[in-house]
Amino acid sequence: MPRGIVFAINRIGMPSPDEEVWAHNVLGEDLTGLQKRSAYSRLEWRRTAGERCDLDWFDYANTVLISLTTRPDGSLDTHETYTDAICKSVTMRHRRGVGNEIVATFYVNLNEVVV
Repeated sequence: MPRGIVFAINRIGMPSPDEEVWAHNVLGEDLTGLQKRSAYSRLEWRRTAGERCDLDWFDYANTVLISLTTRPDGSLDTHETYTDAICKSVTMRHRRGVGNEIVATFYVNLNEVVV
């Protein structure tokens, strides 16, 4: 990976998102009432774009990825490459007056990370 690239899909540098939102995938509760979580966490990349959007994120919608490079939850200055990730969807939300918001949703296995 070339130096300075923090965000990549399948080792191809991507434009950085304006916002990253991590969340746990909760499967339900176990018999003691504690949350049962999936091995995968949900990550959303969000970016505001103009009327004509040519983000490469759309090319990966609904695919299993070779790798996903992003910042870990709560980190601003480090990045990690995950080798077990799925790009679940990429959608565009039309917002009046502020541009369109592109949202890429990934499922990421945090245990499968390249150090």
